[in-house]
Amino acid sequence: MAIRGYEKVWKDKHVSLHTKARIVNAMIFPVILYDCETWTKTRAMEKKIDACEMWIWRRMLRVSWIEKRTNESILMEIGHARGDLSMRQRAAKQKLMFFGHVMRANGMEKDMMLAYGEGRRKRGGPMKRWMEEILTMSEINLAVLRDAVEDRHLWRKLTVTIVRVLRVDSTR
Repeated sequence: MAIRGYEKVWKDKHVSLHTKARIVNAMIFPVILYDCETWTKTRAMEKKIDACEMWIWRRMLRVSWIEKRTNESILMEIGHARGDLSMRQRAAKQKLMFFGHVMRANGMEKDMMLAYGEGRRKRGGPMKRWMEEILTMSEINLAVLRDAVEDRHLWRKLTVTIVRVLRVDSTR
């Protein structure tokens, strides 16, 4: 895992917590979230993402798992502000940005994305489709999304708004 290579940094008392947190945000989270645009997340997967994030922060602070510390106290110690995004929210933002990128292009990816079928899935098939997750995450119908994607500035604002709404719904 990406965090294992930074053991010397975590143990170094001369490196500030702010610097360590910036290393996590710049070097570890992108490795973990690689290709998250294509994930179809379930609740179990979201719980694992949240647990992974907190494990990284606790590892960085060298907090043992047997210490009775809340996630909020850990986040406050590292200076995690209210405006900072969790890993789950970062993954959602990347997914929405990827959706916008593909929808603006004219290619096979866009055709495949829009060709998801209606009706029931076969037995043993995936429980959730990629496009369904985009629609439920945004709570906007496909026609409005297609129009919003064409204006990049509007799409960025809409993406930030959707991620903020996810922040309210998410529990740490």
